[in-house]
Amino acid sequence: MLVAVRDEVHRCEMKHDGRLFLLKYGEHTLPIPDIDLVEALVRYTGKVAPSEGQVVDHTYAVTLAGQVGTERRTDETRATRDEHLLPHVAKVGRGVLSTRSPRMRISIVLPCYNAAAHLERCLTGLFAQTHGDLELIAVNDGSTDNTGAVLEAALRNAPFPTTMIHQANAGACAARNAGLNVATGSYIQFMDADDELLPEKIAHQAAIAEQNGLPDLIVGSARTFNADGEPQHTDVQRPGNRDLWMDLMRHHLGGTPTNLWKSATVRSVGGWNIHMKSSQEYDLMFRLLQQHSTILFDDSVLTNIHLQASGSVSTRKLDGTWLRFIELRTRIIDHVRSTLPHVDPQPYHQVLFDSIRTLYPYSPEQAVALYEQHLPKGFSPGLSTATGRGYLLLHRTLGFSLANKVRGLMSARR
Repeated sequence: MLVAVRDEVHRCEMKHDGRLFLLKYGEHTLPIPDIDLVEALVRYTGKVAPSEGQVVDHTYAVTLAGQVGTERRTDETRATRDEHLLPHVAKVGRGVLSTRSPRMRISIVLPCYNAAAHLERCLTGLFAQTHGDLELIAVNDGSTDNTGAVLEAALRNAPFPTTMIHQANAGACAARNAGLNVATGSYIQFMDADDELLPEKIAHQAAIAEQNGLPDLIVGSARTFNADGEPQHTDVQRPGNRDLWMDLMRHHLGGTPTNLWKSATVRSVGGWNIHMKSSQEYDLMFRLLQQHSTILFDDSVLTNIHLQASGSVSTRKLDGTWLRFIELRTRIIDHVRSTLPHVDPQPYHQVLFDSIRTLYPYSPEQAVALYEQHLPKGFSPGLSTATGRGYLLLHRTLGFSLANKVRGLMSARR
């Protein structure tokens, strides 16, 4: 069989000296102290033909991309004093090198409510993760379909330790907190049941976390697909001189599954706000930023977001969603005003204005009240993706309320 060590591919053989299994390649010998690792390696190598394009990983340093057997131990005994003997080992495939760190446990928290139709895709991506130390905590949040049965059947074949929690329906935030309460990982990968991770996602973000001083939050990139499975857009989180508060206002800090969250930091701000029905991760990130959490941006696109067909959406639901957007944005503005008085508030007010404008068709009276309460007198909006030149002319001439009424009438006649 073949093994990749320090970026080079070697033909190797497995022997046993009566105490340890020995993986021999060239003039080197690699001790493997755990029989579980040998069994997983043998099962994996038996499924592939030995060709120069295929590389077998040493399972002490890397998980075999979902091929490790279901009998893997759940204790910590595989981390032995012999670990320092192991050289850097990498998996090579399709010309791409990716390292994996077994030293840091990552907990995956998966809340599920009536998600049976999407779980196969989600779990396939999770079970294929290449990070070396994972646990999965699945929370069945009072589902009325067969979500619980699907989860229990799938978890019996998981390649890493799992925990199953059943609870009465309490919402996604409460389910995430239930997983957070029992998670043992240094970082947490919060998942949404209808989304999908590419195999290297967790390993990659764990590696860059260790390389960059273990930040409180890694903001990841994503590719979004519409309900028909067609690519809709790609959000790439590029590092640089970014205004984190403006990114937060504009919802430009990734999302629940794209990000990797330091568990201790999330706990320190009280976890997820169970009263939030939308903008949940942005409320959590707002509280993280308030306590000066460190942020790292990851421009590797390793998460797939799958939008679902919403059908008819009630006016009341849209009303509530935009009210929560606005409430969070007013809190951000208040915080920036009190802690960063030198910052120009106009760009923040523009984002808030666009949100209030969007609310107006669903709740005109509330929109007018919020405009008068939160935007300064004499506020003059500018061009934006939501506000064009025609509307600006109406606003300057008629004011907010009449401008929106006229715009509504003009739209209805089209």
